[in-house]
Amino acid sequence: MMEVLESGQIQLTSPLTIIISTAGFYLNGPMYKEYEYLKRILLNDELNDNYFTFIAEQDNEEEVHDVNMWIKSNPLLEVEAQRDTIEKNLRKRLDEGLQKNDLSKILVKNFNLWQNAGSDGYIKHKDWLSCKTEEPFSSKGREVYLGIDLSRRDDLTAIGFVYPLENEKYFVDSHVFVGHKGGIHAKSERDKIDYEQLVRTDKATLTDTVSGIINDQQVFDWMIQFIEDNQLDVKGIMYDPYAASNILVRFEDYNYPLIEVGQSYMNLSEPLKQFRLDVYEGKILHDGNPNLNISINNAVCKFDNNGNIMLDKKINREKIDPLVALTTAFTQAMHHEEGDNLEKYILSEDFGF
Repeated sequence: MMEVLESGQIQLTSPLTIIISTAGFYLNGPMYKEYEYLKRILLNDELNDNYFTFIAEQDNEEEVHDVNMWIKSNPLLEVEAQRDTIEKNLRKRLDEGLQKNDLSKILVKNFNLWQNAGSDGYIKHKDWLSCKTEEPFSSKGREVYLGIDLSRRDDLTAIGFVYPLENEKYFVDSHVFVGHKGGIHAKSERDKIDYEQLVRTDKATLTDTVSGIINDQQVFDWMIQFIEDNQLDVKGIMYDPYAASNILVRFEDYNYPLIEVGQSYMNLSEPLKQFRLDVYEGKILHDGNPNLNISINNAVCKFDNNGNIMLDKKINREKIDPLVALTTAFTQAMHHEEGDNLEKYILSEDFGF
């Protein structure tokens, strides 16, 4: 719609388009992308003298508990005739949210703070963003844990990379193979993801079949090439056994450890909780890979009766495959330090029977 409106203003001497919005829950949509662009303008990271920007929001969630800070997201508090009414109603909503242990809607609609997936979101968007590192990362010669999520053949196959670092930290990355039955443009429209941009930035590969169905041989060849080009020390290739037989047989001539990880509460709950905790503690580092950003924004938790968790999504077209592949790899990567310490102990003089 914006493209249509602005393209029709080319002959105007002083065209003006006004956009207003509150924050929302859909962080993969056009309004949030616009919001991120506007923040860069305000921080002087982007130059656009034709775009007037005003964002009324809290700087963080802690500020909602300080009435003196509410004016940041509610500038009408400056109007004396409305101040008491606004404060009274905000206090009422905030108290109810605290009693129900659910502030997500209030944070979005009353304090203008973007949130992902509501109260059942797996990882908060701001926590994930805080793990982004600007330091260049090289995978050359590193140890790596690989996870594969073989989705429907006309959808996405995702590969997750977990590289152990020092101090119990990890660098994570992702690559996807896109099945585009019916055309890549149509798939991008359906999924609301710019797959062509992902291909241009080497975050995705289009399947090479005429039918648009994912080619397991192409996935296997890409993985082997990537491992060999980067001289990786593969500690394990973790996979969901569902529909994995075609690609597994191709690894038989290699000595990479193949580890089955069934997609069940028993296998995934603890790794998922540990991964989320490591994100919160800043132990997971990434470079802002869009595959993972999109997945983090889409992923929600589903629970069993014992409080165990699994990843899920609210809408079928929303993609979480890259995060599924990554956390599948993390089921073994989370024990990396334990394995290293055990090996060192066995090889030391202190070990004996």
